[in-house]
Amino acid sequence: MSRTRPDTRTRWVTPAVGLGIGIAYLVAGVVAGNVTFGVLGLAIMVATAVGLVVASRYARPSAGCSTDVTSGSPRWTCAPRRSRDAC
Repeated sequence: MSRTRPDTRTRWVTPAVGLGIGIAYLVAGVVAGNVTFGVLGLAIMVATAVGLVVASRYARPSAGCSTDVTSGSPRWTCAPRRSRDAC
């Protein structure tokens, strides 16, 4: 079985969205006058994004879906699912 790495842009979408949501938490906290909420929300989202990046290097399911560029056709491939009856 060949292992292909996902496209760099595809791999960074989820962490970028997490960071964006964290910044939104920070802005909402500052606007509402509750800076602790904003900083804590940002910290949680950054930690989650970093955790996903680290986990994606070791576990295929956390890498998510990526485009298969090795076959020449832009189709989506995902990690195969295990059967419930598999040993």
